[in-house]
Amino acid sequence: MIITINLRGTIGENTFAGIKSQLDASLRNKNVKGVILDINSGGGSASASELIYEAVSHLNENKPVFSVVTGTAASGAYMIACATRKIYSIHTGLIGSVGVISMSPDVSELLDKIGVKVNVLSKGREKASMNPFQKSTEEDLLRQNVILSEIYDFFMTIVKERRHLSDEQASEVGNSGIYAAKEAEKLNLIDQVDSYGKIIESIKNELGEKSDPVVMKRKIPFLLRFAMKFLGQ
Repeated sequence: MIITINLRGTIGENTFAGIKSQLDASLRNKNVKGVILDINSGGGSASASELIYEAVSHLNENKPVFSVVTGTAASGAYMIACATRKIYSIHTGLIGSVGVISMSPDVSELLDKIGVKVNVLSKGREKASMNPFQKSTEEDLLRQNVILSEIYDFFMTIVKERRHLSDEQASEVGNSGIYAAKEAEKLNLIDQVDSYGKIIESIKNELGEKSDPVVMKRKIPFLLRFAMKFLGQ
C-alpha cells in the first residue's frame, strides 16, 4: 500500500501537528510500502517547516518517501521536499524560493499625522526592536539581518547537500527565485517533470505496488466529530 499525505497552504504549527500524526501512522503500519507527499504550498513558518522536514527525514530513513509538486513547492515547502527520496513535479509546478523573509509594519509616521502617541515600556535593550509604532534603528535592522542570515544558511545547506548541487547551481538557486518545473529540473532542484498519472505509475513501479495510492486524511478529534454529527454536519 502507498499512502498519499497532502501538504497544502501556509505552513504553521497546526500543519506540523497534522502531518506528523500521518507520518507516524505510516511508519507504524506494516502494510505501507511508501509515502507520497503531495505538495502545493508557498511555505510559511521556518520553525514548523524544519520540524516537518525532520519528521519526513525520519520516515524516509525507514520507508521511501517521494514528493510530488502539484502546484507550488516554495520556501519552507521546498525545504520539506528535500527530505524525500525523489522530487517530482507536474509540468505547471512552481519550485524554489530558497530564502527567508521577515516583515514588520512601521506605522510611526501615520500616527504622527493623526496625532496619536503610543507609550511603550520594555525591559531589555532589544525587546522593542520590532515595535511597529516606532522606527527601527540601524542596529535593530542589523540584528534582524543576522538572524535571517543564520536561518538562510541553514536552509541553503539542506538544499545543497540533499540535492547535490554544485557551487554554481547553489549560487543560482540561492537568489530566492522561483522556477517553472523544467527549469527547476535543469538546476537539479527536482528529479523529474511529467504528468501526474505517469509520476504515480513511476512511484508504483519503483515500490513494486500495483494499487493506486490511498490518500490519508487528518483524523478529526472525537469531540468535534460528535458535535458535527449532533448538528447534522
